[in-house]
Amino acid sequence: MIVTDSDRPWLISHPLCIGDVSVAYRMSLWTPNEPAPNPAVLMREWSAWGVVWAAVFAALVSAWAPGGVSVVAPWLSWLLGYGVLVGVLHRHATRWGWASRVTLLRALITLSLASFLWWPEAYQAHGLALGLMGLIALLADGLDGYLARRLGESSPVGARFDMETDAALMAVLAVGVWWIDRAGAWVLLIGLMRYGFVMAGQLWPRLGRELPESMRRKVICVVQVSVLLAVLPPWLSDRQAAVLLGVALALLVYSFAVDTLYLIRHQPKKQEMS
Repeated sequence: MIVTDSDRPWLISHPLCIGDVSVAYRMSLWTPNEPAPNPAVLMREWSAWGVVWAAVFAALVSAWAPGGVSVVAPWLSWLLGYGVLVGVLHRHATRWGWASRVTLLRALITLSLASFLWWPEAYQAHGLALGLMGLIALLADGLDGYLARRLGESSPVGARFDMETDAALMAVLAVGVWWIDRAGAWVLLIGLMRYGFVMAGQLWPRLGRELPESMRRKVICVVQVSVLLAVLPPWLSDRQAAVLLGVALALLVYSFAVDTLYLIRHQPKKQEMS
């Protein structure tokens, strides 16, 4: 059975720090003008992605694992995470496009960074290399948006995939920065604030409504990830890193405050209430 967007009431657009899910930026999990591929074909492709990236992850583990530590936990985390990701994609992705492949690459990078959280020593010793991996994921975020616009691949499903990948990357980097003592536990708010906003939207539906497009949100989102990446390597002192992170968090709080006030003050349209 082909599942359409109208069959997915869970696809309410919850903002990340940017809060934007405009049609121009929505990435799709399918190409509208192409027939939906056989689920078995998708599974073979996702399995191939898993095999290739497992080899990449194995090389990273071999190079960066601290001496005398077990590699079981990172590998189990990676395998479990990718299994869950494939399960979600299999459930909701009816078609598959190039924009979504780029997002999948970003998700695999994020998953690898998350798996290395078992080893704070790796983040301390290889902060620059891990930061470069995160930078690739950040830059690819612009590429998938470009491909979505260029190829006409856009849908709420793809937008959700994109936003969840962004949120996960930010949360993982925030934990990594805290894990290596670049800042106190308050830095975790950078990664957790979006999830708190989503929970608030579940409790108060008005906060779960879609926001208008805003360049402010896009810029502040990029600032958050960029600052988290910049403080991973040891080229800044802890004090300098804390100042940068504090400014980034303040901007994020400001952005969420503006959006929250907007949603509270503006009554939903009649079609949204019906």
